[in-house]
Amino acid sequence: MRSHFQLLKPYENLLFTEFDYDSIMIYGSMAFSRDGKLLTMKPLKEDVFIQDPYLKFLLTEKDVTSIRKLYSCF
Repeated sequence: MRSHFQLLKPYENLLFTEFDYDSIMIYGSMAFSRDGKLLTMKPLKEDVFIQDPYLKFLLTEKDVTSIRKLYSCF
């Protein structure tokens, strides 16, 4: 099966914080499913459902921290 995503090498993956399930930059758990109901991404953390970005209205604190670190604006 062909992948639509490019895998990063470990040194390229700069999250700067713990993974943020509530991040506005993360697709929802059912994004890209054929019927909109099947899970396409399963969180490693149990009892977590990742909301679609259109249901997230603000950047999270971790989003802001990551962006500030990425662009060196503290």
